[in-house]
Formats: sequence, C-alpha cells, structure tokens
Amino acid sequence: MRKYGTGRAIILARFVPVVRTLINPLCGIVGIPARKFLMWNVIGAIIWTQLVMGLGYLLGERLKGSIDTYLLPIIGLIIFLSLIPVMIEIFREIQTKRHHR
Repeated sequence: MRKYGTGRAIILARFVPVVRTLINPLCGIVGIPARKFLMWNVIGAIIWTQLVMGLGYLLGERLKGSIDTYLLPIIGLIIFLSLIPVMIEIFREIQTKRHHR
C-alpha cells in the first residue's frame, strides 16, 4: 500500500479477485483509519459496480440472445485481465531482485 498510496491500493484491489478479499483485513492490520478506508472503499465500490454494470449492459446490447455462446470466453478474459497487474508486479519484483544481486 505504501508503494501506491492507500486510496489507489484499495480501489485497484477491487479489480483483482484474490486481493479484493484480502484488502479489508490487510487495511486493519496495517492500521488504516476507518474513515479513510470507508471513503476509498466506497469510491472503489462505485467505480467497480458502474464499470461492471456498464460493460454488462453494452455486451447485452451487442450480443442480444447469444450471450451463452460468449459467456465462458468473457469470464476467462475477465480473469486473465484481472491477473495482468499482478503478473506485471511479480515480473517487476523479479527484475528488481536480479538487478540488486
């Protein structure tokens, strides 16, 4: 959280499935003030909800009736896209560790 800031970490955590679950207790352990956590959590929830609903609406309009054909690939794509930031960060950490040897 210190690397990116509290607000950014809480908001971005909404978009990564496993991190979304772990960010709440982590904020408590780190000692984020409840008001600050609540504010960023609400902002993240609004962004996440609006984005997911908007994408669902747009996809529903474009695919009219054929959603069953595309459902599994869409879910796979969402999972893949959610993991990209995690993979980038892991790659950066590996590069940093190699560079400091």
